[in-house]
Amino acid sequence: MYLFKVLRTPINDIMKNKSLLITNIVLTLLVIIFFSEIESTFLHITHQWTISKAFPYFLLIISGTYFALFSLKTLSKNKLITFFVSFLSFSSPFILGFALNPIYQGDFSKDGKKLTSNIYSEHHIKNGLYVVTIPNCPYCYEAIGKLKEIKKLHPELNIEMVVCTSDSSLLETYKIESNNTFKITNAIEPKKLAKLADLKFPAFIYIKNNIATYKWDNSQFGVRAIDLITD
Repeated sequence: MYLFKVLRTPINDIMKNKSLLITNIVLTLLVIIFFSEIESTFLHITHQWTISKAFPYFLLIISGTYFALFSLKTLSKNKLITFFVSFLSFSSPFILGFALNPIYQGDFSKDGKKLTSNIYSEHHIKNGLYVVTIPNCPYCYEAIGKLKEIKKLHPELNIEMVVCTSDSSLLETYKIESNNTFKITNAIEPKKLAKLADLKFPAFIYIKNNIATYKWDNSQFGVRAIDLITD
């Protein structure tokens, strides 16, 4: 594999091999262009959400390290210029990758609220993920895609989405989008459940041994939280 070849090759040999530099430039551009595809492929191989999210950035750091070493060996002996160019060479792949594929608040989060009592008594699952939503909520609708991906990679995980309404017709949009991947139901006590979700939707509740143990709002339910519920 190319990356391991770079790591095994003596530094002096790397610096003299300009074809390797060109190869590294091409591969760096490919990582940036196919950033999401690399993340998705690694996720389907490992089923590890946090590692997969970080993997493309890790590749860019390796590329930046190579560019920095190349600069140190080939530039002027002026230490200030050498340091500046080397730092720029190291950081540029990551900065460009980050600019095109930014890390949003909550992407790597697992911050949430620990629950000490089983206040979410409506759930029908003993272990799994209980998602509290409201009708016609764009964030709730968007979350269905993530839930489908989680269910696809972890079919053993029970997922139930409950909508805070007594009108069953308002569930149809969610049911169509979910394609029956997981259960979607009406809340028994919509107002009470909405209040327990702190009026932040969707709310993700982790059920373990028939007890609600953790709650995340939409901005907190990142890849580390998903790893927590799927381990």
